[in-house]
Amino acid sequence: MIILRNPSSHPLFQPLVPSFAYHWVVQDKKNEENNPTTQKKDGASATPMTNNNDTCLTIAHGDFELIQQHKDDGHFLLTTDLPGVKHSHLKVEFRENSIDVANLSATLEDGILAVKAPLKKGKEEDQDPVFANQNSKLTVLQLEPPSLDASVALNLEIDVPGIKVNDLHVVCDKKSGMLHVVGERHKPSGPNNKVTKTLYRLNTGTVDVAKLETYLMDGVLTIRAPAKAHPIMILAVNGQSPVAASEDSNKQQDETPEDTKIEEEKKEPKNE
Repeated sequence: MIILRNPSSHPLFQPLVPSFAYHWVVQDKKNEENNPTTQKKDGASATPMTNNNDTCLTIAHGDFELIQQHKDDGHFLLTTDLPGVKHSHLKVEFRENSIDVANLSATLEDGILAVKAPLKKGKEEDQDPVFANQNSKLTVLQLEPPSLDASVALNLEIDVPGIKVNDLHVVCDKKSGMLHVVGERHKPSGPNNKVTKTLYRLNTGTVDVAKLETYLMDGVLTIRAPAKAHPIMILAVNGQSPVAASEDSNKQQDETPEDTKIEEEKKEPKNE
């Protein structure tokens, strides 16, 4: 039995709530396919999912409803309806670093999964990129971009006709994901040059902004980045770890006592 559900798409240029994923763990493994499955979330990204010990399907965080419990308590609450899903078949994973993972909690009651956690307390910093910061400025390569593959999470193409590579500045703030593109086109005649300014907000939870690459060819600026890898933390639901308990139960069922060989010696009466 495999429960299928289409995951929602992940916008690349919008700030998102912290990303969670939950799995239905299917116990019947007889009809599993050995080939990995690729689920395309949008035109620019694809997430490979490999069938390992359990067949499962990830549900995107967009299926959760964000509920702010109190205005100033620094917590958020995510809930989603899971009618008919058993506690023993549920695994909750967390894939973000913007909250206090030490105080995460998850509950499943009456077919509703709720995840609650406090936000991290950090210093307020300026979110706008600083052009003077050389660490934020990207080197624009005057090359044809390589072929797209499944590892590319961001493929942004911007038309900048007439702008030379030395007159093009691409700056990204790695913390906020703010991407500035500024280019100046020098006209052969006339006093006024044409300046192009473009601003994007990249989703730092999906895109690895530390590995941005930029290419300029034939008046088109291409900006690419791979998907961001996140450590996975498995949450206990209702204070229990159902996956671990299920694995222990399966191990106990698989273990069979060694066959004991009982040899019965038939003693025939001795004929004297």
